Amino acid sequence: MDLCNRFHVNGQCSLFVMGIEDTCTSEDLIRFFEVNGKVSPVARIPNELKQPEGRALIEYVNDKSISKIIPQILGTFPSPLDPSVMWTVRTRT
Repeated sequence: MDLCNRFHVNGQCSLFVMGIEDTCTSEDLIRFFEVNGKVSPVARIPNELKQPEGRALIEYVNDKSISKIIPQILGTFPSPLDPSVMWTVRTRT
């Protein structure tokens, strides 16, 4: 299954990579997170499915560069494109 999906975050077309606790499979990750209140599809699964517990690897891809950040899975963190913009990531309920 191809997990690549494009979606918009703050008006920008983007790709995300997300991994969570080792009890979750790649299927569990699809539409598992919300970013700023919107469902965040998984772009692709990292080679290492086992992420440090309670952490997520997020990779933001645009036309010019790839930015990687490792925020807490739940919480608010700066956008890799514009650090003055904060993104909120939470699990869907």
